[in-house]
Amino acid sequence: MGQKNFYEQLGLAPGATDPEIKRAYHKLVRKHHPDAAPDAKSKAEFEQLAQAYEVLSDPTKRADYDTVHGFDVIPRTLNSEKT
Repeated sequence: MGQKNFYEQLGLAPGATDPEIKRAYHKLVRKHHPDAAPDAKSKAEFEQLAQAYEVLSDPTKRADYDTVHGFDVIPRTLNSEKT
């Protein structure tokens, strides 16, 4: 079984906004923080969440990640034009 992509790890769709990414990350790290859940599975999950957030919260890293994983076709604008 393959590893989830960074968006799936955070429970988000690839077109998620920066505030949505931040909110999802903070919610999940509270649950899996080693001080709150000291088991090995939670520690591994916490590390994966940190990696996902590091990439998705940086516009340059996120653009590279999206391009490599085929998510670059999804528009991410906060001020979408309405027709």
